[in-house]
Amino acid sequence: MEDDVYKRLFLLLCTMALLLSLFQCGTQMQMKVPGATYPGELRFEELNRNEYEVLGEVMGQGKASYTGLWPIPIFWFSASDEKYGDVTSLKLWSSFGIGEVNIAKEIAVYKALESIPDADLIIEPRYRVVKKSWAIWHSVAVVEVKGKAIKIKTDKEIKH
Repeated sequence: MEDDVYKRLFLLLCTMALLLSLFQCGTQMQMKVPGATYPGELRFEELNRNEYEVLGEVMGQGKASYTGLWPIPIFWFSASDEKYGDVTSLKLWSSFGIGEVNIAKEIAVYKALESIPDADLIIEPRYRVVKKSWAIWHSVAVVEVKGKAIKIKTDKEIKH
C-alpha cells in the first residue's frame, strides 16, 4: 500500500515536469545598454583614434544567484539592486551554473558605464568572478569588471 502511494507521487511529479517542460513558461526582464556586451557579440568596423575619446577607468560590480528545485527541472536566476530593482527569470531544462555569471556580468558592465555619463563602451574589460555553490540547488556569482570607458564621437564631432 505504501509503495503504491510513492509510485503515484513519483508518476505525478514526472508528469508535472513533462508538462512544464512542454510549455516553457517564463518571464524575463532585461536592461541593456547598446554596446555594453561581451567581446565577440558586438561587431563594428575598427575605430580610428580620432573617432573616439577615452573617458577614463571604470569599474562596476554585479551579483546574481541561481536556485534550482532538483530533481524537478525548474530553476530561476535572480538579481537585486537598490538602484535598478529586482530581476527574476524562471527557466526549465538548462545547465546549472552558467546563467548567474552572465547576468552578473551584464549588471557589472551596465553599472560601470553608468558611472561615467557619456560612456558608450568598455574597451578591454577585465572580469573578476567569485562564485559560491551549494551543490546543484543554489549558487551566487559576484562579478567585478574594470576597463577603460570610451565615448564614440558623433559625425559632427569628428568633422570639427
